[in-house]
Amino acid sequence: MSLSQESGTEPSAVLAKMITERNAEKVIFKLRSLEETIEPASAAKLAVAIARNASRYPDPKGFMSFHTPLKQAAMHISQLLRKVPAELRGPLSLEIISEAETLRFACECARWLSTADDSKRGRILSLAEEQVMRTTLGERIEKHCNILPMPIYLSEPQNAGTYLINWCLYSGADGPRDYLSKQIANDPVSISEVTAVRLDLE
Repeated sequence: MSLSQESGTEPSAVLAKMITERNAEKVIFKLRSLEETIEPASAAKLAVAIARNASRYPDPKGFMSFHTPLKQAAMHISQLLRKVPAELRGPLSLEIISEAETLRFACECARWLSTADDSKRGRILSLAEEQVMRTTLGERIEKHCNILPMPIYLSEPQNAGTYLINWCLYSGADGPRDYLSKQIANDPVSISEVTAVRLDLE
């Protein structure tokens, strides 16, 4: 399996022809098997290609949720960045967060590109690079919510909690709190929908 350019075709276009919701699990599994041997330049291109095709990765709810194609794809990107020279990872992470086909996938990528303080593995990004990445994601979430014709908890109830919590964590609580207050003021009846979304914006 190769995502090398064919007749000038970009890797993201090659992957788009290769992967579907039906075969995503198998394709991501095969790609993950190449993590240890892939060259740095190819790793960078593949990471972006995977992000640009995010709508093809199912994320069914249920047991063993880390094994869903969406989460495996995001984990794969995090490992691909470990193959890239450290000085290139920060800009690459911003490209991934900005160009991920779905906001849901951008949130998942940010999760796996962040390194816990107690992690036994080396950092993928520096602390400063992580902060810039998170700020970029927070700004993308804010823009997404504000351009929707309906409140996020009505238009995308399955993702609303993830978006609002990440917006809060990465940009501060004022933005999402003001957004919710405005939406409820415009449509008081919709408050029942807000309470159905698990939030902690204190």
